[in-house]
Amino acid sequence: MKGLSLEVRVGLLIISAIALFGVFVMVLNPDSLSSGYKLDVLFNNPGNLQPGASVNIGSVRIGRVDKIEYLGGRTLIDGRRPLIKVTTQLNDEVRSTIHQDARFYVTSTSIVGESILAGKVGASLVPTLTESFAITAVLVFAAFLAVFR
Repeated sequence: MKGLSLEVRVGLLIISAIALFGVFVMVLNPDSLSSGYKLDVLFNNPGNLQPGASVNIGSVRIGRVDKIEYLGGRTLIDGRRPLIKVTTQLNDEVRSTIHQDARFYVTSTSIVGESILAGKVGASLVPTLTESFAITAVLVFAAFLAVFR
């Protein structure tokens, strides 16, 4: 490196730092490289769920929340009128295990933890998800009341 000018050495240092930063981002966020499929989950109230939150089944991370959209209760093609649409990006490996009667709900990881989208895969007798399928979320409070009646 004796023959290289100061400008070239600084340039090489900056390029190396950018490349190292890119490697760290890919190692710390494996979802950034993985492909998957989108699944819409319809809510009336998703609570404190935020884009980037984990999607879990049985405490195993299977994807992440991509975006949250306000639908305003407009009627969808199938007659449902949800207020909120949560778009998720799920790993391809789980596609064949999630059925059309799957249920998703918002929960937290601990008392002071972040909100996550958790789910149950559904019955094996029901067909698996198709490309344009949207799941209606379970209202956890109503389910809680039904259990303790």
